[in-house]
Amino acid sequence: MYILKYTTDAPETMALLQKFCPEARQENTRKKSKRPSLAFRRIVVLALVRRLLIEAFNMTLKDALRVLIHREASGAPSLIMPEKGELFLNLHISISHTGPWIALVLSDPKEPVTVDIEDIQKPRAFIKIADNIFSKQEKAYVERYGALGFYYLWGAKEALAKWYKQDLQFALGVDLSDQLCPPSQNIACFIEHSHRKFRLTFLVEEAILLTICKEQGK
Repeated sequence: MYILKYTTDAPETMALLQKFCPEARQENTRKKSKRPSLAFRRIVVLALVRRLLIEAFNMTLKDALRVLIHREASGAPSLIMPEKGELFLNLHISISHTGPWIALVLSDPKEPVTVDIEDIQKPRAFIKIADNIFSKQEKAYVERYGALGFYYLWGAKEALAKWYKQDLQFALGVDLSDQLCPPSQNIACFIEHSHRKFRLTFLVEEAILLTICKEQGK
């Protein structure tokens, strides 16, 4: 799994793009705002995917530069080679980003792993948000555990929705009442949804929370 913290003008970010995403040269050199655009973040993700294919799957740079990311209507990504018009290497890919952070994981599609990343220091009116979109029991969880509870619950919903290749509306419709354990620095818990059991692993590093979702027993 890749976790990258980047800024739009950091030398290491630009070096990554120049090597692994040369076709985006114009976007690379364009002046960026303080908040990275969606287009720029997608370029960084593509560069990371290509680097990971080289480092973890022994792909040549020439072949890696042909790999693209296709996104379904729900936003779910997949790896393709346009000239083949099919899933590349039959790999499952999960992507998440927040602010300057990106998380990326490639896994076996028979045992998919999904990831969500959240900046837990980002100020949010989490009680108000929970009141508007969470169930009564989920809101009680947020009220009990505060901002960290909100992000644990949000990360769990997002990671589970990605496992099903669904969008935010699906995530908000998932009710995790009484299934999440109290938030802790690094912890795992098991939940059930649609007659399936999942293992959720929560990892806190610096200012971010990583939530990793995998079907139990897979």
